[in-house]
Amino acid sequence: MGGTLDVRLDEVAQRTMTRARGKEAARALRDRVRAVQASRVYLRISANSVISTSFVDELVQEAAAMERDGTEVVFIVPDGQTLRKLQTSAAWRRVACRYRYQGEEEVRTLQPSNVRDATPAPQAAAKSELPAEF
Repeated sequence: MGGTLDVRLDEVAQRTMTRARGKEAARALRDRVRAVQASRVYLRISANSVISTSFVDELVQEAAAMERDGTEVVFIVPDGQTLRKLQTSAAWRRVACRYRYQGEEEVRTLQPSNVRDATPAPQAAAKSELPAEF
């Protein structure tokens, strides 16, 4: 396998609001990774990107598949709102998800064991859904 691939979300998706667009973006990302045989990919999500949870879910599913195939995927997120979407998908899918905040070097992992079910009890809905480490 090759080196590192750095991809901006807008390079693989012009629209980011539906599951179908998420599938297209995931496919485009996978194709780029395979073309260069990258062993690690950084997917940069811009602070200007408005993305739906279903769009993110498709990317998280593809990232999990790439991880199983030996390619490490790191989402570079601009804010807590985007991280919560990653967390929701990781919880639904019961998969690990690597991320780091823009401007930081530390890569962290949302593990299925430390990601709570994304369907909170009604009384807990107002509370933060992020693990205590956040």
